[in-house]
Amino acid sequence: MDVIDSIKYFAQFAPKDAVLKNFERMEGYNDIPGYEELRAYVKELPDHPKMPELKGFVLAGHEEDNLKDHIKSLNGYFLMIEYGILQGSRPDKVGVRDFSFAETIFLVHHGNKKGFDIIQESLIMDECERLSRKLLQQMEADDKEELCGNTKFLQSALSLVPVDSSRMHGAIGWGLTISKNTVLF
Repeated sequence: MDVIDSIKYFAQFAPKDAVLKNFERMEGYNDIPGYEELRAYVKELPDHPKMPELKGFVLAGHEEDNLKDHIKSLNGYFLMIEYGILQGSRPDKVGVRDFSFAETIFLVHHGNKKGFDIIQESLIMDECERLSRKLLQQMEADDKEELCGNTKFLQSALSLVPVDSSRMHGAIGWGLTISKNTVLF
């Protein structure tokens, strides 16, 4: 699995127009190879996402101000992808090297500038947890049907933890961390 495979896969869960908001460069004004091809891929996605409950799709880049602005512009439940640890081992006696890639998929809610009371927060957390389970069930089904190409998202460890709302600019919900292990030669 690589970063682009992840974007292509998880983009299927949110509305196409929400995914396209991540492409900030005007068509034809980008010199990074693969940018326009990825945009074209997203434009060809079905009009009906796998999780219509989601209203937004965010890729967590390294520019914190852009991320904050993107999150604060959302209202409702959204999916966010953040890339985590890349780890590798030293080659063993026959030259095999293990490699691990972790990413976190956040299912969160944003939309109340005044904050949430404890009951609202509990209801939102419950719905985000339900959406996380729905996402996991779909990922498991897709893994069995190999709808993600050679990617097997759920073959290694995963964890589900509450998000830090201060880090998510007021959004609350759950972060699903997936670690995928593979062997490199």
